[in-house]
Amino acid sequence: MNFSDHTAASTAPRIYGDIYSMLNQKHLKARRYKAFKNLILTNIDIPISGLEWTTIDNIHSSQMVPQGLCCANQYLLMTSYAHKPASAKTALAVLNIKDGSYVKTIGIEPVHAGGIAFHPQSGYVWISCDEPGKSTARLMCVALNTVLKQKEGTALSESSFSLFYLAELPRSSYLTIHDNLLCVGYFSKTKAGRFYTIPLNALGQPEVTEGNTLKPLYGCNTRDYIQGVSFIKTASQKYAVFSQSYGRRSHSMFFERGSKLLIYPYEELKKADFFGKPKKRIGMPVMIEQTYPYRNEILFAVFESASRVYYDNPAPKGGNSKNQIDHICGLDLKKIVL
Repeated sequence: MNFSDHTAASTAPRIYGDIYSMLNQKHLKARRYKAFKNLILTNIDIPISGLEWTTIDNIHSSQMVPQGLCCANQYLLMTSYAHKPASAKTALAVLNIKDGSYVKTIGIEPVHAGGIAFHPQSGYVWISCDEPGKSTARLMCVALNTVLKQKEGTALSESSFSLFYLAELPRSSYLTIHDNLLCVGYFSKTKAGRFYTIPLNALGQPEVTEGNTLKPLYGCNTRDYIQGVSFIKTASQKYAVFSQSYGRRSHSMFFERGSKLLIYPYEELKKADFFGKPKKRIGMPVMIEQTYPYRNEILFAVFESASRVYYDNPAPKGGNSKNQIDHICGLDLKKIVL
C-alpha cells in the first residue's frame, strides 16, 4: 500500500473510475434501481475520498466507513469513522462542491461520527460524535474556519470545539439544520424512531441546561432504520426526505427492507409525525447514509457500501452487498419532490 506524501487520504475512486462505470455495474442494472439512476446527475462525479486509506496523526486505516455529509458554503464536508484500528481518528474530508476536487482531510476523535450539518448564519459545523459505551447522545460544534485552517492529516485539539449532550436520545445517529433548528435523530431498530429539534440563535448557540445539555423544543416520530433527513422547501410545499437503510438487505424484500428515500409533506415540524405512510418512496442502492440539499437543486447522498468492511467481506445471512457506491451521488432534487 502506498501512502501519498501530500494528502491524508486516498483521492482516487476505490472501485469504479467514474460515475458512468459505477452506474453500469452489473447489480445496478436491476429494474428496481431504474428510479435511482433516473435521478442521478451525471455531471457530478465526486469519488468518496479515504476509502482505500486514511492517515491521521500517523495512524493508518484502510477500513474507513463513510457516514455523513453536508454543504458548507463552497465546500462539501464528509465524515467517516474507522472500523479498525480502534486508535484511528474519525475523518472529516473537505471537498469543493463546484468540481468535487479534494481539499484536505483532518481528524476529529476516535469516535463513531455520524451526521454532520452546517449553520450558515454562524459558520458553525455540527457533528454527531457519540462515545463508545455511553448512553447519551453527544454532538460536536466547531467553526468552519477552524476546520479550514487545520493542517492536513492532523486532528482537532479539544480546545478547538465545543461538546453538547442530548439526554433524550441514547445516540445522535443523524442530524441536520433547518430554519435555525438543529434536528438530531436516533437510528432505531424498533417500530419507531425519533428526532428532536433544538433552536439555534443567530450566533449559532443552542439553549442549554447544566453540563452543556441541549434543551429540545419538541420531538417527532419517524420510521425505523433512519440514516438521515433533509428538509426541502418549494414554492408551495415543505418536505422531509428521510434516507432509510437496513444494511445489506435487498432483493425480494426490496421495498420493505431495502434502502430508500421516504418523502413526507408537512406544514409545521411541531405537529409533524413522520411514522405514517410517506407520500412517496424511491428505492436506493443498499447502505445509503446521510443526504443533504444544495440550493434546492441537488440532493447529495453518501453510501457506505464501498467500504472495505462491507465490500471485501461476505454479507451476513439474509443480506446482500452486491452493489457498491464509491462516489458521492448528486440526485435531482426537483424530481424527488415532484
